[in-house]
Amino acid sequence: TTWIPNIVSIEETFPDAVNRGCRIQVLLLDLDSCHVEHRRFDLGYPDEKEVSKRIEANLSELRRFCSKNEISEHVEIKLYKDTPTLVSFAYDETIIFSPYLKRLQGLHTPQIEVGGKTSLLFDTLKKHFDEVWKTSTPFEL
Repeated sequence: TTWIPNIVSIEETFPDAVNRGCRIQVLLLDLDSCHVEHRRFDLGYPDEKEVSKRIEANLSELRRFCSKNEISEHVEIKLYKDTPTLVSFAYDETIIFSPYLKRLQGLHTPQIEVGGKTSLLFDTLKKHFDEVWKTSTPFEL
């Protein structure tokens, strides 16, 4: 994902997930990526710093609520420089994803739910995430 809109709304879900033994991985667009400017253009934002501001705000909020809830050691954040293609959330045996379309945030495009670890689409999306994760830079909380 480029950034997480309304990130404050997920603050309560992280401690719950950690208490259930979940590992939390967050992948955001790297501020140094050339794609920050591409996303700004695609979304039609006139402010050249808008996408950077949103990513920085996400990182700040993640740092704040992970520290506040004492869960920083259970949350991994990485920053990627690849071309942003989709937003996805995975839990258990489910992935919810949506494509990035011109002038729309992923949140405002059709969201597709893929269930079951045995489907080709699930495997492809998981592999995509894992490949981007592998080549991304860790962000310290």
